[in-house]
Amino acid sequence: MRKMWIGTVAILVVTAIGAGAYGRVASNTDGTVARAPRAATTADTGVQVAQNITPRAVKGVRVLETDRVLGKADAPVAIFEYASLTCPHCARFHTDVLPRIKEAYVDTGKVKLIYRDFPLDRLAFTAAVLARCNQGPQYFSFLDALFRSQSSWSSAKDPISALRNIARLGGIQPAKFDDCLNDKAQQEDVSKQRFDASRRLSVNSTPSLIINGNIYGGGMTFEQFKTVVDPLLAKS
Repeated sequence: MRKMWIGTVAILVVTAIGAGAYGRVASNTDGTVARAPRAATTADTGVQVAQNITPRAVKGVRVLETDRVLGKADAPVAIFEYASLTCPHCARFHTDVLPRIKEAYVDTGKVKLIYRDFPLDRLAFTAAVLARCNQGPQYFSFLDALFRSQSSWSSAKDPISALRNIARLGGIQPAKFDDCLNDKAQQEDVSKQRFDASRRLSVNSTPSLIINGNIYGGGMTFEQFKTVVDPLLAKS
């Protein structure tokens, strides 16, 4: 029964990833991963952009034991982020906006960020599984490294080798690299996380932020984030 469930999830996730907004990843005949060029503009992809922050209400979002959490556990406001490691808007959010959020809200104990994987292609899925080899604060440091170097490794001729180099710099030794990528439990969890977000929450763009029961698609500027979060903190 468990194998049947895993197989069903894998089929649905691969189908969804195949229709991802930022292009597809396919296998070459030699087994390496080939990634199609990303869409050049948001008009081509149909993905929401930060200017549109009209929220949509969602229910049943809570912190799970398996979640990766940045910030204090008792922070009054929880932000759930769904992102893909090959999504350029996600990289922009993590390099330009999140550091300001971290300084003003996370480090001061006001907000905690719960990061969840929503891979848009097979390469993003691979990178997500790899990142999970790191525990605690090292996990978010490795995410930061992946997002900051995204344009390099995601467009490399051999992206797996590029990820191997980043992993080595991040403390994942070559002997452990393949074990990380082949971790069935983490593969299953990434697949389930994406499938649940798509099916239950209708997440359809990255990054998507869920704040106090409302989902904001396409990313936010720091100023937009303040507009949403400050009133919540005032009530807490």
